[in-house]
Amino acid sequence: MQIPLKGDSKEADQLNIKRAKDAIGRVMKIEFKELRGSITEADLKARQEIAQSLLKEAQESKYQFSVTSNKYRDTYEKVSIGDFTGSIESLKVGLGFTGSELATGIYPKVLSGTGFLTLLSNSGSVVDGYGIVSVDSLKDATYTVSYALVAKEPSEWKPAQDSKGRVLNDKYFLNSSVQVNEAFQPMIELTFNTDGAQIFGELTSRLKGHPIAIFVGGELLTAPTVNEAILSGKAVITGNYTSAQAKKLSNDINT
Repeated sequence: MQIPLKGDSKEADQLNIKRAKDAIGRVMKIEFKELRGSITEADLKARQEIAQSLLKEAQESKYQFSVTSNKYRDTYEKVSIGDFTGSIESLKVGLGFTGSELATGIYPKVLSGTGFLTLLSNSGSVVDGYGIVSVDSLKDATYTVSYALVAKEPSEWKPAQDSKGRVLNDKYFLNSSVQVNEAFQPMIELTFNTDGAQIFGELTSRLKGHPIAIFVGGELLTAPTVNEAILSGKAVITGNYTSAQAKKLSNDINT
């Protein structure tokens, strides 16, 4: 997503972009990640907390459920959204509902378990996770439901952080641009601020020979291998990119 706002300086450009993102309620966050190695109890608990936070925000929001669910999909990894229809009786089973009546609106519990997963299979999704649903309509013994599904387990990647606990993200990242090397091969240059240069320097020193991934809005864009420690605050991503491919990746990183 491109936000074509220009200011009088690079700092003004960044501020305008932040304001625009805030205004439309989407947080297209950039994060740098490293391989996780193993999944801990803390990792699993964090996934539950994301689902609980999504439910709470959706309940308190004055906007439609889709606004909140889209925001979480674009902010966190392994969050999917969608909708499906079915019989009201199957909805009662999936929600664990024992009453004689159902109502439209956001169901007030985070859902999990076989009943919910069976219900969700109507949409084609089979990932085990925590569900937040909004019953959009109930008519003629059928229902329409919108949902957000937070996978129970995180991906193989975890936030890349330094020895001070600082996670390398958009707070420390300035911009991406397309450059060319001596052989006129396109490459993507990343620029960090002063603190970002320190964090990236420590990370690349520790992760030499291993990948460091770039995520935007929870989506993996690229995971180049670290060849050497980079202490200057500027790094390049090389590969067999065409000019168009390099420009697209750079633009996606800048989103």
